[in-house]
Amino acid sequence: MLHTLIKNNLKLMLRSKWILVLMIGGPILIIAVLGSVFDDLMKSYEGLDEFMAGYRLEDESAFSPYMQEVKRAAEDNGVTFVEYESGDIEDIIAKNDCAVFIDFQAEAYIIYQIQEHETESHIAEYFLNGVSASMLGADGADLRLDVVQLDIIPNIESEDYYGIAYTIYFIWCSFVCLTAVITSERKGKANQKYKISLISNISLYLGKAIPCALMTVIGVGTSTLLSTYLFQIKWGNYPMTILILLLTVLASTVMGLFFCLLFRSLTYSICTSFMVTWVAGFVGGSFETYIYSTIDQSVKVLSPIYHATRALTEYSVQGHSEYTRSTIIYLTGLMVIFALLGIGMNKLRKEEEA
Repeated sequence: MLHTLIKNNLKLMLRSKWILVLMIGGPILIIAVLGSVFDDLMKSYEGLDEFMAGYRLEDESAFSPYMQEVKRAAEDNGVTFVEYESGDIEDIIAKNDCAVFIDFQAEAYIIYQIQEHETESHIAEYFLNGVSASMLGADGADLRLDVVQLDIIPNIESEDYYGIAYTIYFIWCSFVCLTAVITSERKGKANQKYKISLISNISLYLGKAIPCALMTVIGVGTSTLLSTYLFQIKWGNYPMTILILLLTVLASTVMGLFFCLLFRSLTYSICTSFMVTWVAGFVGGSFETYIYSTIDQSVKVLSPIYHATRALTEYSVQGHSEYTRSTIIYLTGLMVIFALLGIGMNKLRKEEEA
């Protein structure tokens, strides 16, 4: 009976042409657009090593008591701070090798961005955000910035980054595959038939979950192969990349199925799933690369998309990632939790309709 359910539900999903178009064409279209739009920005990041940042410091600035510690921490991160007490800022930039200039005023600081050094200005801004956060917790003159590190990745092209990011993002949109099955069941009043059948609660659950996961693998897998060929996307550490992608498929499937079982309305289910996915993508670097994101790190790590995107991106450029363990634990935990909740919810719905 389980085999029949899986086969029939998979057929329903495959007949829904719009699902195939979305899962295959969606990632390719977005990768093409964003890869082109952000190509120059990502290229400016290539080959970036150390750079010099000029600065001017007012006595009343909140940074004034901590400047030596800030400069030492900047040196550790490849940024050399050089003070210019006087002179026109534009002249200083033109006559010196400053990639960026920072004016530390009494109430704020201003970063002067140079067009050909846009990436350095983003890095300086990110660094100073971390410094500001450390200053808020400082007690008097006791400020330590030993743990301030620039959250950067080695050289990566825009097509590679967005190819990875949107493969992961569209996997998390796998809940759309369930719409064909849920709609068909409600039109055909399948739940009434299940009540008098001998099929178990777990088999009913797996009869939806397995074809949804298979449909996601077919759709996004095809898209990944095509986008890799079209945009020459570079994937690294293939065994771990495949493992993380498969865990993402399973985690997204059981989450989407849980929301479909939780809400009697398909509209509410889809809207809730999409909202959760969008927020996780926004925080996790799907829309804005996490290197340039100003979202606090403590918020980023809440998103499973952030862990997976960062791990696979670092595989691509350096072959390894410190986020491998957290990604696997996070995805496995979500998979187990939502699977148990979904099986329980499925049982509850069946009892209510009995």
